Amino acid sequence: MLFKAHKWEKNGQLYDSAFLVKSWKDKVPDGASLFNLGYRKKQLPSTKKKDMEEFIMETKRAELTHWLIMLLAPAFFLWNPLWAAWINIIYALCSNVPFIMIQRYNRPRLERIQRLKIKRIDNRLS
Repeated sequence: MLFKAHKWEKNGQLYDSAFLVKSWKDKVPDGASLFNLGYRKKQLPSTKKKDMEEFIMETKRAELTHWLIMLLAPAFFLWNPLWAAWINIIYALCSNVPFIMIQRYNRPRLERIQRLKIKRIDNRLS
């Protein structure tokens, strides 16, 4: 499954230990803020169940969007000289992979918070 955290990702910590995502993730632009569209992902609005679910869904949407953009990159070879197509491929990777890493870093943390919150509620009810 595309959005499932893999063991090798260590619940997203790989992205911080290898790429220092935590130090730069808040400095990259959020497409929703840039174009005044969609759900802003700079910060979690609250830890209410609805907000958590919506935020997690938005991380999936954002990740999928960046994967789909990169899937289109090989089309550059159809109308560009070889050197220009490779420059476009490099650009596609540089402008999409960081955003994928951010989503894959954030989502396991959000899901953990959501699980802990559900567990606390269950403990109160029992």
